[in-house]
Amino acid sequence: MAGTTTGKRLVRSKSGLRIIPLSDSDRSPFELREPEWVADKMSPTCMDCKKKFDFIKRRHHCRRCGRVCCASCCDTRMALPRMCFLDPVRVCSPCADITLKENHFYNKELKILITGAILCIAADTTSDLVHCCLSSDHRYLIVSGPMTDSGPLLSIPMHRMTGLLIGSRDKVSVSVFMMELPEQQSQI
Repeated sequence: MAGTTTGKRLVRSKSGLRIIPLSDSDRSPFELREPEWVADKMSPTCMDCKKKFDFIKRRHHCRRCGRVCCASCCDTRMALPRMCFLDPVRVCSPCADITLKENHFYNKELKILITGAILCIAADTTSDLVHCCLSSDHRYLIVSGPMTDSGPLLSIPMHRMTGLLIGSRDKVSVSVFMMELPEQQSQI
């Protein structure tokens, strides 16, 4: 296609260096956009502890939510892969808890989904087991196995999934994903 470019570029934002896709269609659905920062003049006090800002107590913006906090309430620096930052950035206490869970997902579960794993299609682990992996654009869960032996691969849009539980079974590095299938599935 003429006029479309794939790839990524390095961008310096007010929050730090980021590597972002050249095209919006290449963005992962897991990616978060940079938030709008709350203007300094709109927040005379820390949005967490409510202490007043002055010459000594300075304002800091959380890179994940954009809120204005004091150094004590915004002292954690963490990697934010969902926002494509290269280096750890400053986050407030509430965002640090969320980011810790997200980073676990990015560093473990997402890698399992990309490389492929076993999917359990029911509430118990003895039901139909099929192989699944995430599509390259992270928008579909591709399913193959006993339920698709007679037909094409099944492609389940990630936004239609109602739940996903990731764990291991029998001391083997096999992951079991549990979810409710949507009533209608797309096929590749």
